[in-house]
Amino acid sequence: YWNPAVYTDANGRAVIHFKLPDNLTTWVIASVGSTQDTKVGDTTAEVKVSKDIVVRPILPNIVRTGDEVIVSAMVHNFTEKNRTFDVDLQFDAGVVESATHSAVPVSANDLQQLYWKIKPTTEKDAARLIFSARSLEERAARDTIVATLPVHAFGFWEKRAETGVGDKTYTIDLSQDSDPKKTQVKIDLAPSLIGSLPQAAQYLLDYPYGCVEQTTSRFVPLVIAKTNADIFAEVTQDKDVDDMIGKGLSRLASLQHGDGGWSWWSTGNSDYFITAYVVEYLTKAKASGMAVDGQMLKDAHQFLLRTNVVDLSGKSTKIDAVSEVARQYGLSFFEDAQDKTQITSFDGLGADLLALAVLANVRNGNTNAQTNGVIRLTAMVKTQGDAAFWEAGDKTRFGSVDASTALSIRALIAAGGDKDLLAKAVKYLTRTRKYNYWSNSFATAAVIAASVDYSRLTQELSPNLSFVVTLDGVTIATGSFLDSKQNKEIKLNTAQIKSGSQVAITRAGTGELYSTFVTNDFHTDRNAKAIDHGLQVSRRYVNEKGDGYSLGVGDAVTVEITVGGLQAEENYAAIEDELPAGLIPVNTTFKNQQYGKNLNQYYSSYDVTDRDITENGIVMSLYRIGTGARVYTYKARVISQGTYIVPPTMASLMYAPEIYGRSAANTIVIDKDAVYTPPTNTPLPKVTSLFADQKVIGGLIILALLIFMLIFKHKRDYIQRLFNKLKQRLQKPKVPPTQPPNLLKPQ
Repeated sequence: YWNPAVYTDANGRAVIHFKLPDNLTTWVIASVGSTQDTKVGDTTAEVKVSKDIVVRPILPNIVRTGDEVIVSAMVHNFTEKNRTFDVDLQFDAGVVESATHSAVPVSANDLQQLYWKIKPTTEKDAARLIFSARSLEERAARDTIVATLPVHAFGFWEKRAETGVGDKTYTIDLSQDSDPKKTQVKIDLAPSLIGSLPQAAQYLLDYPYGCVEQTTSRFVPLVIAKTNADIFAEVTQDKDVDDMIGKGLSRLASLQHGDGGWSWWSTGNSDYFITAYVVEYLTKAKASGMAVDGQMLKDAHQFLLRTNVVDLSGKSTKIDAVSEVARQYGLSFFEDAQDKTQITSFDGLGADLLALAVLANVRNGNTNAQTNGVIRLTAMVKTQGDAAFWEAGDKTRFGSVDASTALSIRALIAAGGDKDLLAKAVKYLTRTRKYNYWSNSFATAAVIAASVDYSRLTQELSPNLSFVVTLDGVTIATGSFLDSKQNKEIKLNTAQIKSGSQVAITRAGTGELYSTFVTNDFHTDRNAKAIDHGLQVSRRYVNEKGDGYSLGVGDAVTVEITVGGLQAEENYAAIEDELPAGLIPVNTTFKNQQYGKNLNQYYSSYDVTDRDITENGIVMSLYRIGTGARVYTYKARVISQGTYIVPPTMASLMYAPEIYGRSAANTIVIDKDAVYTPPTNTPLPKVTSLFADQKVIGGLIILALLIFMLIFKHKRDYIQRLFNKLKQRLQKPKVPPTQPPNLLKPQ
């Protein structure tokens, strides 16, 4: 509440009216007054908002259909009288067992905690739970509170995609546990590479993680859409592009380091390559009319002006050739010519970096093919039939053949390179896409940018073709293409799809037809098994009270996720986990600082490097992931008793998404109080199959007896000789007697 003009009466008093929100707390009223003769004064006063009877619900963050949840509420009696209440709960997304607690006594200035079992049955973004407490002694002594709680359908998504050229038949392989109401199957058709970009753009916009590269890569289709609305019209319809760009800008601002640069995530040393990538699309967003924070760009510029790095000992060293190429590329987007220099040494540069060097040189004014590096870049090309490509760059720079080829296309266009070679490179990218994206998010963004540049350079041949799409022999769509930028999205009715259904695409006329077949399968199997596509994943929950304790309300829990299976070390992995609805994640921010001041350990450690807390779980990012199995952990707190179904943990390589795995789904029981179960005696290991063979056992026994007999014979001879020697040493010499022994005893 704010009132700029409150007038008092002759006694200096005024009455104001305002409505306080339904928050039980203390409010501060601050007032400043002045008289007509310029005397001023100010004061503050506190207003405590309370009620005689208060109901306080205790709820989890979310629940899932199929859970059995024990929710509770505290009924506070702040009066001076003992009271008796009827307390009930209404739930609009499921069933409440024993909804009313009758005649509940609550003493004066005391409270009582009550419990209900609810069973969510209907998915809802904001299910309503209405808690009411009514005093039996006084009708006015009551309280009602409405709380909202997300109810999610139990399940998890699995997206698959295939691509084809010309006539193509796709077999639909939906899982037996697919939810037909949520599962999506669609086909995208286009007569050119540029027309096939919307699906790739959608991939970037839907990408679930938010490191610096991925946040920036989302910018690419959004910024392009600002100036090429016709290309991404389908993707951006019903979307507020300006709002999406604004959220991306805020995210990048939060991830920027104090020195003005960016790294893969919010921690680690600032990186010239990543910083240059961010700067490119920040400046393009600004040029498209977006309000980009000038200070963010200014700080990034200052970082790019640095040519030395300082290690922990304070020693300053010149940056390497890789960083210098990225630095010059980043500086080329600033109008200020300060410290812009031509890159003249190309030795040791991979195709991706050489392409950036060419782009930087051209942007900084060098259009001479003899010196700007384009001849060297052209010489590095590889051919594959009538297509051309460039080799992948380093994995730490998100390298892939697709990314190198796309960057090289952009460099050749900028430098006025061979158009025939450009056409071959574009043909390679068109043919080799296997999914609705190229290699990874960075490569997909690079291909989108290169394709748009290529479309500006030359108008692809105008198509004149028609198509027919059938599902199990029944026509479901027809159409034609007369413009290379056209595309067509066809959504299939999942109710008409059977296991093994086939979608056939046929074309007629001139021009190619590119198809992308996408299945977004929503799995509902509560007993889903673990799967391994290069990564093995398992999960368990450990009560911090110790081994043998079940999970109880209020307990601290360590979630242990084991990931393994790689045959070679990789960079950039993500682990995504959802908690049982009765647990909430604990945001242990200090864990992000586990490397202390030694940021170099960020790049050498195999531990979690960054953590993002989600609605009811976590995304853990790994800069390095090694061979063998490793356990990754995070903390959670138990808040609600019940039985909960938990979706699997997902793990994948961010820049090789075809390598992934998931754990099994789990059902977790949470008690009101932790129960200790002593460990049972560990049974003896079972006899292996080798010893289960009776012939093998008999042979081993005979061999053991022979060895024993040989040892015994050898030892017996040795012991006999030793005994004889000892006997000789201990035997006393015989002394002749001086008189005969008295053999007769006296009578």
